[in-house]
Amino acid sequence: MRPSAGRYLAKQYARKVRRYFANAKRLAKEEHGESVDKAGEIVWGAAVLAIKTVAATKGQELRKSTDVMRYVEERMSDHDQTMLNQALALHASFYGLERSNFDFILRETEAWVNDLFSDYGIERKR
Repeated sequence: MRPSAGRYLAKQYARKVRRYFANAKRLAKEEHGESVDKAGEIVWGAAVLAIKTVAATKGQELRKSTDVMRYVEERMSDHDQTMLNQALALHASFYGLERSNFDFILRETEAWVNDLFSDYGIERKR
């Protein structure tokens, strides 16, 4: 991938990540349990897309979830791996997610993504 294409893709991904977090928060405010489950899936999607954003800044396009996991294992820190696995817990427990667990993982994942974007010089605002 050309560097300019990677930067463009990273910007597009970063915008989507921000939208995903906003949508997850909106859904989580709804009263029924299914909304929290769906919001958890959205947070997982934001975490994966954040990794794709980082890779795009390096000129790599990750297409499959296995590519994302391998990229994190091989090129990112243990902390990044731990945070992605924590977000994966939201995906793995799609049904029956406890509200307190969701709230904690949402806050932690969003803070991690903000730090990640900062570390890699990815624009945080629109």
